[in-house]
Amino acid sequence: TTLQQVGDALCALSDPVTAKDADNWLKQFQSTLEAWTVSDQLLNLPPSNNSAYFHLFGAQTIRAKLQYRYRELPADVRVSFRASLMEHAKRFSQGPQNVQIQLCLALSQLALQMVEWEQPVHSIINLLTSSDSTGPNLSNLGFLLEFLIVLPEETSDNRTPVKEQRKKEFGKHLDSLSTDVIRLLGNYLEVGGSKDKIFRCLLSWFRYTAMLSRSIKDLTVSPTLQALMLVVFESVADPSDQDAALEVICETVHQLGNVAREVDLQLNPNTHGLSLQSFGINLILPGILSLRERYLVPLFNSAHEYRQ
Repeated sequence: TTLQQVGDALCALSDPVTAKDADNWLKQFQSTLEAWTVSDQLLNLPPSNNSAYFHLFGAQTIRAKLQYRYRELPADVRVSFRASLMEHAKRFSQGPQNVQIQLCLALSQLALQMVEWEQPVHSIINLLTSSDSTGPNLSNLGFLLEFLIVLPEETSDNRTPVKEQRKKEFGKHLDSLSTDVIRLLGNYLEVGGSKDKIFRCLLSWFRYTAMLSRSIKDLTVSPTLQALMLVVFESVADPSDQDAALEVICETVHQLGNVAREVDLQLNPNTHGLSLQSFGINLILPGILSLRERYLVPLFNSAHEYRQ
């Protein structure tokens, strides 16, 4: 069967004698219609000695098919395909990470291109955080954050053959999810989640959506977002989180500059200007000044002592 052929080819990659031919065969296979079905079958294979390679290849193929060949998928099977992909997301929500990332990219592409799928991001959030008798399920938040990290950038990728109108519509859909995403980040922080993931998610949504500018303009800078930004500033002192935290701070300052240019503070001193002042001056500026005291002043003093 084709499934067996794919398995044999994947195993042949480990042999230098057969690796080149196997790689060429697998690349040709990925361009076939049959690849849709076989990739799904690969992801359903139980754990075994070679299952890690099978699962990764299946996820990579589905991601590539969705991004570049979505129109190959017949309309009458898209709902069942979506259900299968969502099940794969739940199954691999605890790892391995390389499979997770490919499935997150695949879900992003399906959410963008499956026009008939209403509220796709809400569906994925609900699937991965559905409550049980003990309360909300938070065990899948790590996978969900990986999805939310890649989603804004992936849907802005010009390599994806999607009409500009659809991208604009989907962009508005993402903008409407800001409150939900901020809440999820707050929940993830409360359960001791990875700060790196939180910061990468904030950076992605600040950069590719209107999360920050919309919050300021709508006078809805939530306490949760403010608390997250405080953690960002505090984490600059931690070498393991420093780079990601600084990226968020730089992007925040950039976005605040954009909002300030758009808003006429003199004509609207009690509306947008008040929100910009509250978030920018009362939260961001003190954070930046604290970095100045922590890093620039000691550096200046050291330089002064050296010159003496």
